[in-house]
Amino acid sequence: MTISTEAGPVTRSLSRRPRLIEVALILSLALNCFIVGGVVMTAWHFRHPPMPPPDIEVETLAGAAGLSATETSDLLSFARSVHLDAAITRAQNEPLGNSYLAELMQPNPRQDVLDKIEGQIRSNKVSMHQKVSGDFISWFRQLDLQKRQFIIARIRDSRDPTTRGFRWIIGM
Repeated sequence: MTISTEAGPVTRSLSRRPRLIEVALILSLALNCFIVGGVVMTAWHFRHPPMPPPDIEVETLAGAAGLSATETSDLLSFARSVHLDAAITRAQNEPLGNSYLAELMQPNPRQDVLDKIEGQIRSNKVSMHQKVSGDFISWFRQLDLQKRQFIIARIRDSRDPTTRGFRWIIGM
């Protein structure tokens, strides 16, 4: 075996400081992710605007439609009763939903039990919806034709958050 006296290639240590360009690229990537996230959240928020409280919704619609004080008061009563009816229905359906989920957790969920629970949940929702629809029609009948036309035009505008509840009642 012979020993070489020539100088071999010089190797550098594997641990080195990050270069400025690498740090800049990482920061740029983080900033881009932040901006894209903001754009996505903004788009989602404007696509699904929050429901305004019933009082603000009523005041806005009543002012725009030129409703009288009595008509506005009746609309406010109607809006509050809808929220109350919905809360009552949710309270009635919560134990049923829990029973449904408990049955699904059984080793062999019984379809007849699940169907019975679903039927009761649907029945509660239909009863509430029929009551709300009847109340809406009663309130709407008291308006003159011009106010009805104005409110119907607002209901047809799917972007109008103040008439989202009316669209739900009608099924639009």
